[in-house]
Amino acid sequence: MAASAVTGAAVLRAGLRVFFGIGPAPRSRPDHEETTGEGEEPEIRSPQRTLPPTMTMVPAVLLALAGVSGCLPPLAHALALAHGATDFTDPARYAATVLGQPGTPPAAGTVPAAEWTGTAVLLGLLSTGLAIALATTAVRRRTPTLPAHHPLARTVRGLRRLHSGRLGDYLAWLILGIAVLCAAITAQS
Repeated sequence: MAASAVTGAAVLRAGLRVFFGIGPAPRSRPDHEETTGEGEEPEIRSPQRTLPPTMTMVPAVLLALAGVSGCLPPLAHALALAHGATDFTDPARYAATVLGQPGTPPAAGTVPAAEWTGTAVLLGLLSTGLAIALATTAVRRRTPTLPAHHPLARTVRGLRRLHSGRLGDYLAWLILGIAVLCAAITAQS
């Protein structure tokens, strides 16, 4: 629940900053390690910050579809009836399916019921409320300026350097993450 609340808050904060301009203007940083965006054309040229309809309609439609698909129990039930999930969680059946062996054994478990429970609804609402509260706090609060020699300031500077915004850096981190994940899976085997 905490992970979904923090992730949701980050997405909401970014949406509020990008689409509605809510929050303080970003301060310029003395670090020259970050990308500056120089040479990029602005998407909105007028000072009134009116957004083109395509910039608001696409996210609105995607959010509506996500909300509708999550709120329709028949759709969730139809997805749960997909026997691929049962095949995937049963090692013997999965191996037989992948290897194309005839006469695959029957599924060991039953397909879980897709239904609403009071606990799930309350946890979902709590997670959503936490995400909204965290996002609101993040866009309203001005971050304090720490001295350059403060350990937290040095840590944040180091993290900012790692997240440079350059495609090659992100690909390097992606490959490192995949390697670490593969090593962890291999260690578990």
